[in-house]
Amino acid sequence: MSRIACGMAVAALLAAGLPAGAAAKDKVLEIQVAEQLDAAINAGKAFEAAALFADDATVKEPGGKTLTGKVQIEAWLQLITAEAWHVDSGNLQLSDGGRVTWTASVVYASAKQLGVTPLDAFVEAVVLGGKIRSLVVRFSSAAQLRLTQARAKADEALARSLVDEVLTKGDLGRADAILSSDFANHDPMAVKATAALGFKTTVTSMRTAFPDLAYAIEEVFVSGDRVVIRGTCSGTQRGAYMGSPASGRPFKAEFIEILRVADGKVAERWSQRDSYTMLQQLGFGIAPPPPPAPAVSATATGQPVEKKKGWF
Repeated sequence: MSRIACGMAVAALLAAGLPAGAAAKDKVLEIQVAEQLDAAINAGKAFEAAALFADDATVKEPGGKTLTGKVQIEAWLQLITAEAWHVDSGNLQLSDGGRVTWTASVVYASAKQLGVTPLDAFVEAVVLGGKIRSLVVRFSSAAQLRLTQARAKADEALARSLVDEVLTKGDLGRADAILSSDFANHDPMAVKATAALGFKTTVTSMRTAFPDLAYAIEEVFVSGDRVVIRGTCSGTQRGAYMGSPASGRPFKAEFIEILRVADGKVAERWSQRDSYTMLQQLGFGIAPPPPPAPAVSATATGQPVEKKKGWF
């Protein structure tokens, strides 16, 4: 705060009949704490930033999650400093109860990768006794929309890459780049091994049996951290498959992939193929599924049918 601005604040307090010296000092201290927080974050000093918080402080981060206590807050500060957050603040204002509010323009690494920086934000802190008791960081509605749209686009591209480059082309190096370190594969047909290795082994065995295996994407849906892909897969059996030697027969069947994306990686995968159609076309002689059993009537059992509860 400049000396001129501080003098104007003192004059306003005197006009209101308040003790100017103490109040002005408090105001300067609270705004200084807010400025020190931004400076520590910009310098990547998470521990210095954490030292500005009270032991029982709370933080509401831009994603909406509330953090309580220094341990959680320090972990969050380490994350955002690792993301190279840079905060350009302006219009710091102090109101009753030690509440400091300011606008900010935020730049950080993953948002840069999505091409959506800087992001407009609003920050609110309650500073008492020189310590931050609560902090709220909220991106503007426009910034949130830009982030959501950019993440959905990136997640769709990642999912398409898994289908086009890994499942269709068999690029296992690309699989290493796409899958998270704790990837979980829920494909019932997958080779039973560690999730990532089992997935890659299954891809290799499928491409050995069907060298021309191809997946054609027809629709992609993105909702939150889930991506759903629907389409058809096809191929010609040129190698052994499920204990059956090469038959030279082609197949074409529908498939669905459901992926959970976290931090730009595929963290979980659920996959289903129309195996009945596929195996029939390959000549496995799969019998059609039995028709549903008829409902048991009162005549067949000799017992009265229980009346169902409902409107009628």
